[in-house]
Amino acid sequence: MFPPDVRFVTEESFDFGILSPSDSQEEEEDEEAEERPVGAGGDSWSPLSGAHLEEMMREATRLAAQLERCHLPLPDPPGQP
Repeated sequence: MFPPDVRFVTEESFDFGILSPSDSQEEEEDEEAEERPVGAGGDSWSPLSGAHLEEMMREATRLAAQLERCHLPLPDPPGQP
């Protein structure tokens, strides 16, 4: 049905502990930010304005609704082609 190298999230196993890779990446970014001179450019995501926060919430809600409508196909029973 699917190639053997295709894995779904439901079949995935995670090999990280309490701290996720994004946590260590944030630490590295913090260190890099300290090394840059003040006013050296770069966009700031924080703090978000109320309008940006509302737009993010709307987008997250739309994405969640879309994901809830998705259904994985049931696997073929053994012995059927």
